[in-house]
This record gives sequence, C-alpha cells and structure tokens, in this order.
Amino acid sequence: MPTSSKLKTDYFLNRIVLEEMTNVDDINPINALNRIFNFATLRQMLELFQDFSSAALENQFDCKKSDPGSLLYFANRVEEMIEACFPLNRSKKNIRSLKILKQKIPVKGIRLTEKESRNPTIAIEQFFMYKSLPRWKEALHDWIECALSNYSIVERINPNELLPFCEHIEKLMEASYSLCTALPSSKNTLKID
Repeated sequence: MPTSSKLKTDYFLNRIVLEEMTNVDDINPINALNRIFNFATLRQMLELFQDFSSAALENQFDCKKSDPGSLLYFANRVEEMIEACFPLNRSKKNIRSLKILKQKIPVKGIRLTEKESRNPTIAIEQFFMYKSLPRWKEALHDWIECALSNYSIVERINPNELLPFCEHIEKLMEASYSLCTALPSSKNTLKID
C-alpha cells in the first residue's frame, strides 16, 4: 500500500504518466530520459532552454523570434525530464544497484562540477533539495506563461530566483543526459520504491 506522502507526490507525475501511458508504479525513468534526448541532443536542449528563457524574460512575445508551439513543446519535454528524475531521486539505492557510478560517464560536464560529472545523481538530488517537485512544476509553469505572453518573468517572481532556476534546470539536463547515455536501453528497468 503506498504511503500518504508517496500519493501526494505521485499526483504531480502527470506529464510522464501521459507520455508513458501507464501508471506511476510502472514508469521507467531511463526510458523517459532516452525519449527526451531522442527529441534533441544535450547541446540542442541547452540552446532551446536559452531561447525559452529569453522569451520568458522579454516584456512582449515576439513570434518572429519564437514559435509558441515549439516553446510549449519544449517546456513539456523539460517538465517530463523533471518528472523522470523525481523517481530516480526517490530511489537512490536502486540507481546505485545499477552500478552506473562504476561506469565511465560519457559527458564532460559544462555546468556540472567534476564530482557531479562522475556521479550525476548528486545533481538530481540537489535539484530536488532546492525545490520540491510541486514547486518546480509551479515555477516552470510561471516561466511558460511568461514565455508565451506580453509580460516578463521578472514581474512574476523574485529576480534573485532567475539565475538559480536556470542553473538548476541546465544541471538537471546535463545529469539526465549523462544517465541516459550511461544506461541507454530499456533493459535497465528500475523498480521505484
């Protein structure tokens, strides 16, 4: 029987459940991350995030710079990535049992520290220590609204939160990419507690 706190957080895994077309207990986070990075490479995802962030910072939406459908599609991939990382963070002992820490991680981190590059789960853990899953989803939706409207994210949130938001998302992208390249196939099923 799931615990009350598990039910409260699982409620926020709606994007990944829709993409996987399964229930929360059967989600394979590594497959979800592979699907995201089949959409775009890490470099492309980081560039798309810069475009997304720029659109959110602008006071007026400019359809010549950004296509609203593309921004929304990208934001949905970011939300899916956040949701895929949540069960990975929740099941640290299962990640370690996959022995990824002994494998050579093929990505040299640009935003990740050397320690995080060797063990990307550290960045995922820090991501969810900074904000809970519901708070990350709330922040992302604020950024989506601003990216697709005529007001800036600076008007919506504390300006001191701008840089940490971007840094944490970029680190999560790198950590996610590192994990899905170290564990590229669906054979790596992960039983989530």
